[in-house]
Amino acid sequence: MRRDLSASLAHLAAEQSVRHIPAMTGATGRQAFERFYAEEFLPHLPDDLVITRMSRTVDRFRLVDETKVSFTHDRGLPWLLPGVGRVAPARPVPLRSRRHPADRDGSGHDGHP
Repeated sequence: MRRDLSASLAHLAAEQSVRHIPAMTGATGRQAFERFYAEEFLPHLPDDLVITRMSRTVDRFRLVDETKVSFTHDRGLPWLLPGVGRVAPARPVPLRSRRHPADRDGSGHDGHP
């Protein structure tokens, strides 16, 4: 199911948007989002990808998750590192990310103070 486009998109809102910063890869709008997931994201997920929630902050305007993402860099990751192939020998890569669902335009600002 991890690489199943229909299952991946089934629970999302009608108007999707994703932006991976600092690579600035991603898409806005249903068709662009589906193409991004089908061509750039799902086929290139590392087999050992693990996402761990570090913290969650919620208020009446937003929900922010801070996550730790770890995987072995054994293949190209166009969604995260465009133009960079696999690293030999493959090395584990820990990352931290923040998810801010109210940020609809990729600006880092959700329109609320």
